[in-house]
Amino acid sequence: MTSELVEIKLSKMRRCVRFYLWLNRSFTEIIMFKNQRKELERLLTNHTSGDVRVPTELERIVEVEAHELIRNYYDNV
Repeated sequence: MTSELVEIKLSKMRRCVRFYLWLNRSFTEIIMFKNQRKELERLLTNHTSGDVRVPTELERIVEVEAHELIRNYYDNV
């Protein structure tokens, strides 16, 4: 459900933002500068299971917003 909300949120963004994200994912080499241990541990568990995706800062913010929307929805049900 979270991935669906992230996709919906990204689809509502302006085309130039989506184009920038696509360029960033397609033509740049990702270098990780992560300072939060919790996030690094989550990436480590994802990478050990075979996932190689490293979300950008914008994608991470959208994912956090999606989690908050889901939590607010179920708190108000």
